[in-house]
Amino acid sequence: MRRPAHTRREGRHRLLRRLLAVGLSSLAAGAAFASIAAAEGYDPYKVSREKFRADVKTIALRPLRLQLEDVDGEALARDMLERVASALRSKGYVVIDAVEFDRRWRDYAESLGGVYDTQTGVADPEIHRLAFEYTARDLSTELDVDATLRPNLFTRVVSVGWSSSGLRAVGEPLIWKGETIDFVEGLGNWPQIVSAIWVGVEISDLEGVELYDVGCAVKWNAIYMARGSELRPQAEVYESGGILDGVDRCLEDLEAR
Repeated sequence: MRRPAHTRREGRHRLLRRLLAVGLSSLAAGAAFASIAAAEGYDPYKVSREKFRADVKTIALRPLRLQLEDVDGEALARDMLERVASALRSKGYVVIDAVEFDRRWRDYAESLGGVYDTQTGVADPEIHRLAFEYTARDLSTELDVDATLRPNLFTRVVSVGWSSSGLRAVGEPLIWKGETIDFVEGLGNWPQIVSAIWVGVEISDLEGVELYDVGCAVKWNAIYMARGSELRPQAEVYESGGILDGVDRCLEDLEAR
């Protein structure tokens, strides 16, 4: 006797789950290890570590301005700069507060007629270059600065993985309309794009040449599917603890002097 259609569908669904659990578990493990290996293999240094240690003793922080709707961006930026300064000092570097860079930059930018066009908001590359050059010169001669550090927050696409509990990104379950995305369901409805908030740290010499550059994903912030999008609340994404943990991870490979 032929089984009812709904029974056949349920049977196929259970079989698919078992096949996926057995047949793809090794692939998932392999993908996870490959991802970890690639992350561990990344070298943030753009020059040799020996040259960095020899050339860089004093680092001037560059200002960070965050314009967020539902989060106190000024307080978060301040916390990030303090965390960066603390990490650098613990590794033996002399740290110059961001106000020193900011004050000189603003003075030179104004004297040069302004870096940004008042109508379009686009930066003039030549004025930008000169403002940085003059600021760097003053920091070097007045405060013995060797390099500058620019912290940043940015958005970038991240890969989607899976576990027995559903689809995941940046180590967290993906939530769609208040629920996790089931793995089997996700196969036929895989997110087109998942983006995340990243913490970035860039250390450059006084000519603007990168010496150390790294970014660390903190939390996914948006899911885009054919049927719509899911935007995560800013209060969750920009939670201070997660952001500061990202700062720590970005600087953990920076060797002590």
